[in-house]
Amino acid sequence: MSSLKTFWKIYSSFLTAITGFSLFLSAFTSNILWIEYAPRIILMVLSVFGLIGFSWKKEIGKQWIWKIIFFLLCVFIGVAILTSNSGAHWTFCSSSWCSVLYHFIGILIISPLVFALFQYAFRCKDIWEKR
Repeated sequence: MSSLKTFWKIYSSFLTAITGFSLFLSAFTSNILWIEYAPRIILMVLSVFGLIGFSWKKEIGKQWIWKIIFFLLCVFIGVAILTSNSGAHWTFCSSSWCSVLYHFIGILIISPLVFALFQYAFRCKDIWEKR
């Protein structure tokens, strides 16, 4: 197995675990506004399914659906960056380097997901043209 295929399978497992753990924690948080967070949660879960389809070379749903999900994910990320609190989620550190670190870690974790969804929606003809 090539190292790139291994990377995608490990990354998809990692992101699936993080997403599942986040959903588990959110379910027991009493101060979460589910109406506010529901679109984000749904989009993230759908994105993880796309990542799994890309990583394991499996057709999940229809290609046009993944094009829409990719577009929505890009819009969501753009809005999240523009409306960010500059790392205010980290109450133990309020300096500017924490803001940079917060955004850097977020970009580092999400960038492969965006790349994989783009590839899955637009470039993986071997998956979508099996029929």
